[in-house]
Amino acid sequence: MKTNFYFLLTIFALSLVSFNAMAQKKLLFVGGNDPLDIEDQHIVDSLLSWGYEVTPEEDGNFKNTYVDISFFDAYDGVVVSESISSGNGEPLLTIDFKKPIFNYEGFLPKAGKWNWLPDDELFWYTVKPDGFGTVDALTAIVVDNTHYITEGYALDEEIVTSTKADSLGENVGFDLSTAVPDAVPLAKSKEILLDGKHILWAIDEGTMVPGTLGPVAAERMVIFAVHKRNLAPGEATQAFFDVSKKSLEWVLGAESTVAVRNIESGFSGVKLLNNPVRENGIIRFNLKEAGMVSITAVNLIGQQVILKSNESYSAGQHEISFNTSEFNNGIYIYQLNTKNSIYSGKMHIVK
Repeated sequence: MKTNFYFLLTIFALSLVSFNAMAQKKLLFVGGNDPLDIEDQHIVDSLLSWGYEVTPEEDGNFKNTYVDISFFDAYDGVVVSESISSGNGEPLLTIDFKKPIFNYEGFLPKAGKWNWLPDDELFWYTVKPDGFGTVDALTAIVVDNTHYITEGYALDEEIVTSTKADSLGENVGFDLSTAVPDAVPLAKSKEILLDGKHILWAIDEGTMVPGTLGPVAAERMVIFAVHKRNLAPGEATQAFFDVSKKSLEWVLGAESTVAVRNIESGFSGVKLLNNPVRENGIIRFNLKEAGMVSITAVNLIGQQVILKSNESYSAGQHEISFNTSEFNNGIYIYQLNTKNSIYSGKMHIVK
């Protein structure tokens, strides 16, 4: 009994250390109003629930404060809400990106702000009910699932970030490939009026970006272009906050520990033999070395079916079969997890 007690005490102590290490991450949150409106408060509440210390700052005060560069010494990173006046976000360029930045404001890269994009290279539309837009929910489509932020998704997987597009004003998409050639696009908009323009970008530490006095080496940055009302409780989805959480983790230094490979690429050694799947499905996979394998399937609203749970397999080719009795009709993302890799693909269930 004593051994178990000290073991549990040790685990508890380690957990406290882990939590405190995260809590030491201090964030400056730049919003559009003081006190915070409901959308910004929704973000701040999430940041606090993830274990960060958060200091809110109204964007006008922020713009007047940036002249004292030492002001930023107290923070590990900056989170910028979409609610700010984009002109008040200009100091983020003035301080030459010496702090990691997670930015929701899609208009900051444009001409007259950070001067990365001419006006005709930043695309936006006014969505319903004003007669524009073609979708009923704001949806991102994954274009790169090798990055830490999107490693849990399949290529072309849809991520609904807000359930009520008809309540929104504007949505923004753009192409950074000219202004910042090393910026990595992670997801594009499903909205056809944005012509697939990218709304989620990652910029790694050391990437050269336009600065006030010429190109400068940036700290890590994520731009996740959304609209303020996308962030309101009841409209912003869990998927939106999942992407936001991973984005902030990466901005603050997290790295992928596994390689994510798209099954449909044809190079993964993993294949769903019959797709769509009706009564029974077969997944074939090839292991280079013996190890544990788990296989799960998740539908687009997050319901999970476990096909295999940490079973040991020898090196070589294997097949697992399953029936669809536990599945509803629809699209599922299935993942095969090994020690060093995640293989992700799309499965259609049609019974």
